[in-house]
Amino acid sequence: MGSVADVQSPSMEDFRFRVGDPKFQRPTWLRSREARRFEEADMEVVSEQVDGVEDRESDAVTPSERQERSERGTPEARARVMAPPVPREARKTAAFSSTADGDEADEDLSSFRPRVVTRAASAPDGAPLAFFAGCEWSDLGVGAELCTALPSIGAPRPSHVQCAAWKALSAMGASSPHVAITDAAGSGKTLAYLVPLVAQLRAAEAAGSPRAIGGCPRVCILAPTSELCSQILSTCRQLSAAGIRLRSCAMTGGHAARTQVEAVSEGVDILVATPGRLATLVQGGAVRMSDCRALVLDEADVLAGPNSEFKDALLPILAGLPRGCRRLLVTATLPEETQAHLWTELLGGHSPQRATGPNLHKPSAGLEERLVDCSAYGSGDVSASTGSPKVLSERAVFRRKAEALLRVLGSRENAGMPSLVFCNTLERCRDVENYIKRSDRGGSRLQVHAMHAAISPPMRLAALQALRVSVPEGKPTPVVVATDRASRGLDCAAVGHVVLFDFPRDPSEYVRRVGRTARGAGGTGRVTALVMGPQVNLARQIMERNADGASLIT
Repeated sequence: MGSVADVQSPSMEDFRFRVGDPKFQRPTWLRSREARRFEEADMEVVSEQVDGVEDRESDAVTPSERQERSERGTPEARARVMAPPVPREARKTAAFSSTADGDEADEDLSSFRPRVVTRAASAPDGAPLAFFAGCEWSDLGVGAELCTALPSIGAPRPSHVQCAAWKALSAMGASSPHVAITDAAGSGKTLAYLVPLVAQLRAAEAAGSPRAIGGCPRVCILAPTSELCSQILSTCRQLSAAGIRLRSCAMTGGHAARTQVEAVSEGVDILVATPGRLATLVQGGAVRMSDCRALVLDEADVLAGPNSEFKDALLPILAGLPRGCRRLLVTATLPEETQAHLWTELLGGHSPQRATGPNLHKPSAGLEERLVDCSAYGSGDVSASTGSPKVLSERAVFRRKAEALLRVLGSRENAGMPSLVFCNTLERCRDVENYIKRSDRGGSRLQVHAMHAAISPPMRLAALQALRVSVPEGKPTPVVVATDRASRGLDCAAVGHVVLFDFPRDPSEYVRRVGRTARGAGGTGRVTALVMGPQVNLARQIMERNADGASLIT
């Protein structure tokens, strides 16, 4: 790792997909000069992907599981992650080796005062007006049954993307039956596709069409994680509870396949599944796609983008679709190169209809961004002989950022506010989790959870639940330390604070992470980025672009 002074500061042009290097877990991607410069500026460790890791969610090895394993790092790191926490003294030599001066004593951080730069929320008071499209569900032609049900599940009026999706999916004689639904995180994309699809299923039944055949779902929704599948299924069941006749179920790893097959064999209108589990059951003949009217890829850029690890799992699913099955591609991030890839691989090179909201690739209007510069400390950072900044070891970098994190979480303005802390790798998650727990051994102030591939599905769901409920007065504040698994479409209503402990590796990651807060109509929240050295300049430029309302992704 180089000195802060020796590395050229990256620009916005450098903030692009950088995962072509094996150490960034994407060996098939090409590395640009700008990407290499950004890697040099990165002061965090990102370990290479390792195949053959034992998975806890399923007996079969699927592309979905391989993607989860990419979080786990090197064999050495994985062994440390899977083991129970070790004593502090033992961790001093094992967890963070010095990269500059060999063994070194811990830096005294008692006087550490990181600099803070804040970009205030642009227009939180106007957010409710900006969220809704300015019309009623009935104005779009939505039936009375759905118009009655939707307000009861928190959708009194359609959002911009919901309005656009209804028009695209209901259009007669459109140039393409396929639709790309894109808008910012928290804009209501799940209902954007569910409402028109459910309306069409109910209209077909009213016209005499038979209900779902056993083993043949009429609509299939694919999502990259079991947590997102559970969230989508919950929305389907809310519609059912509100009076809509709708049968739905989920197929994901971590649960008994036999129970899931039995549910589908009774006939379901909507099947929500992860690609790996569904592909296995399709190939085994337990599920047939022959009656599927629509296939939805939620988080399409993750599922089928140029770097997707779900490609092999998607093949049998796509091959089983009947002629005329429409494909809906849903995402909050759609760079030009990803768009071209999706159109080619999924739509045969044809362009779909577009249902795009007004805030694609932009943060919420109610989002406050805060930059915490952990670089500047004092005269101890400058060499007495040369006057140049000292080379900081990985351990020193981590301790500064971890100390800044504790102060951010313990501040008065964040008290009682559930926080989501993002790290780039699973091993970094474990380090941060242990650091927080050691600072609050009794758990009286902070209730720490983790969400990544090395913990069981019930523990991940418990972490999500902690982010979905308000904190009772006097109780510890929930803090969830997570990889990007938590950034993929999840809606955690109580999250008021997102912390970027590790800086995102590309623009899409940034957009997805900050989209976990300040969601929906009138949503407000705060993002805190802990940065050092050349990352400071990059983070400032991002905040400036967001303040100007510019898109982060092209």
